[in-house]
Amino acid sequence: MSHNLRIRTHTKFISYHRNMNSRLKTSPKRTFECSNVQAPTSSTYSNEELCALWKSELESHVIPGKKEVLQRFFKTGKGEYGEGDIFLGIVVPDNRKVARMFWDAPSEVISEMILSPIHEFRLSGFLALVKRYEKSRNNPKAQNDIIDFYLKHAMYANNWDLVDLSAPKILGEYVAETGQHGILYRLMESENLWEQRISIVSTYALLCHGISEPTIKIAT
Repeated sequence: MSHNLRIRTHTKFISYHRNMNSRLKTSPKRTFECSNVQAPTSSTYSNEELCALWKSELESHVIPGKKEVLQRFFKTGKGEYGEGDIFLGIVVPDNRKVARMFWDAPSEVISEMILSPIHEFRLSGFLALVKRYEKSRNNPKAQNDIIDFYLKHAMYANNWDLVDLSAPKILGEYVAETGQHGILYRLMESENLWEQRISIVSTYALLCHGISEPTIKIAT
């Protein structure tokens, strides 16, 4: 993304929030904080601008010196399981706050985040998807679409935190509700280590619902 695009996007974003702040201050019926106002999505921004804004918001939460700590913790060295993964230095609570602003971004934008070589961008995409699934509780079609999207992007959940923070809350809850255990069994047969992890970690949600058979079958 170009430097000029970042400037234009930030200018629009700042203008938007100034207007929102003004409305909140002048309306006596408003009792919530400005920080609860969600960022505008496709109605205000193009997909390219929205993705640039999302990444810029994440980058504003980079903690100096944290990058090196995370790269060691997630084993990104040569021959280690996370070899070559790129970190910026953003902690999960900050990432989650940003992701919640973009949960209703177009699927194309979430996909671009998940396809990023940068770990925290991928995580933010998956966290936004978690929030979207939570918002779709009473919409079976939306849930099916989210599951299809998640499975198509499963290979990009290629570190344990990406799996653990998304699989139980998306795929696990879906399987618990629908009884489609075969999805988990197919993932377990995958040659991809992280898809195998998605399979077993997703069963945490089933255990929370009192369903233990898939966990035992996958583990043994």
